[in-house]
Amino acid sequence: NDMLREIMAIRSCTIRGLVYENHNRLLRTCPGVFGGKTGYTMAAGRCLVSCCERDGLELVCVTLSDADDWDDHAALYDWAYGRFEAVRFSAGEEISSVPVISGSEQALPVTPAQDVTVCVPRGACIRMECVLPEFAFAPVERGSAAGEMCLSVDGAPAGAWPLVWGRSAQRLSATTPVYRDIVDRFLGIYRV
Repeated sequence: NDMLREIMAIRSCTIRGLVYENHNRLLRTCPGVFGGKTGYTMAAGRCLVSCCERDGLELVCVTLSDADDWDDHAALYDWAYGRFEAVRFSAGEEISSVPVISGSEQALPVTPAQDVTVCVPRGACIRMECVLPEFAFAPVERGSAAGEMCLSVDGAPAGAWPLVWGRSAQRLSATTPVYRDIVDRFLGIYRV
């Protein structure tokens, strides 16, 4: 919830002349922390849930029955961000292309259907394999299903996401000059 996230990140505010302070120490001491909630029961002891974002990677930390929860959260975030990073593929970002037959385009870009973010160990070997057709017959509509992107991290499968066509291609008719030119070249006919 964007509004809740914005409110939880406020360190202090003044309403009708009264100053309200956010007592979440992590907002002041731990880079990237944008919210959290404390809790306590006799059975669970001191509990803390917090959220942090650094370099586009969002993490959540939860501790139960932890007398030093503020410092432990800061240490856990430093540990996690030192060992992991986010690998991103944006919707609309061309990651491959496919030739088009009988179309207004010779080839069409292929993009992820939505933003993809994968948390991986720093320095890991990331392999992407696109499962796509060898070619596409026009017409092709932008945003329609094209194939699948599969990721592996250090040889282990990390997930698969749908790929879509990044542009449309209209079907060429026999009277289209470009189509006639392709047929002429195929048949060895040269017009002057």
